Amino acid sequence: MDDVKWMRSLLSHNVRMPLSIIQGYGELLEEGKLNDEKQKEVITKICGNIRYLSNILKLVIDNDSTNIEYKYEIIDMLDVVREVSKYMKDFTTKRGIKVSVISQSAKVMVRADRWQFIRLFYNLFENSLKYMGKSGEISVMVSEAGNDSVLIVYKDTGKGMPAAEVEHVFERGYRSATHMGENGQGMGMYFVHQIIKDHGGDISVISDVGKGFSVRILLPVSQE
Repeated sequence: MDDVKWMRSLLSHNVRMPLSIIQGYGELLEEGKLNDEKQKEVITKICGNIRYLSNILKLVIDNDSTNIEYKYEIIDMLDVVREVSKYMKDFTTKRGIKVSVISQSAKVMVRADRWQFIRLFYNLFENSLKYMGKSGEISVMVSEAGNDSVLIVYKDTGKGMPAAEVEHVFERGYRSATHMGENGQGMGMYFVHQIIKDHGGDISVISDVGKGFSVRILLPVSQE
């Protein structure tokens, strides 16, 4: 894939959704019907999405898809999932999609790049919204898996894809024949796979037609 197509794909999969969120919240502020507390919440979400877009644009300007610089810090992965699910709430609610974030722990700490994982969950949610239709469920389970790893299981109840195609889902530019009529360039899951591998983790997908889409991620607590 040449540089122009790469940048187009990167922007397509990482900019549309945050811009839509910013626009939606901006329109709410413009209407002037929010109380002070709600205004503060909306402004916080707008600022969060602007920071996300700033990082995406930096990646495009640097234009190096194979050597991303990661900023590792100790983060609460559960908090990251909840943050993205809140940003996506308007989209999921309008489509009748219920979102559940599940954990037996109050916090699940891991050393990782926070904004890259925000990017990862944006891609997973966008992928689900694209193929789920007008109703269904998305669940994200985050848990500690022993002392040295974290388990993340993302599931939706969408159309799914043929099991025979699952092995190709992380390939750059791959699009399932089942969804060829949908918008997209087959890059979302490639980005997800790249982020997990760069963090030293393992990722797999389980899916079949009519049985939804499930992503299982095993992530080391610390990367040396």
